[in-house]
Amino acid sequence: QRPALLSVDEEISYIQDIESAFSDALTGKEGVPVIVRTADLSEIEAYQKAVHLLSDPQRPDAIIAATDRQATGVLRAAHGLGLRIPADIGVAGQGDTVIARSSRPALTSIRIQPRKLGAAAVEMLLELIAGGTADDVMIPVDLAVRDSTKGRSRS
Repeated sequence: QRPALLSVDEEISYIQDIESAFSDALTGKEGVPVIVRTADLSEIEAYQKAVHLLSDPQRPDAIIAATDRQATGVLRAAHGLGLRIPADIGVAGQGDTVIARSSRPALTSIRIQPRKLGAAAVEMLLELIAGGTADDVMIPVDLAVRDSTKGRSRS
């Protein structure tokens, strides 16, 4: 009902894509998309921003982080504030790294497909070298659902 995105204050194209997709997904729903940017992608920065977000009386009921590392900072902040995951707050990251699989609770994460991403990048580069133009490419991803969001209703 009240998701927030934890992003980073850098001009990185994939971060801009994440923010755009998050905003687009919430278009037409109540409220304004909540996007909080950190100075870097560290767990420490994410922890500090998450404490602030989760201390608000109108705190989000889910936080999606731009990276799994940031999401672990959110998990730590939630634990420190006595929030139950996923009952009080759902948490998800991106990258499906070993961090996601080994965190407690295990972190739901967006699994990118590096081989497809690499192949698309090479095709785009070859097209540019040949004098063509490179169009935007959509690479499918998977969602690795784990304990940090399991059991949350989607009402």
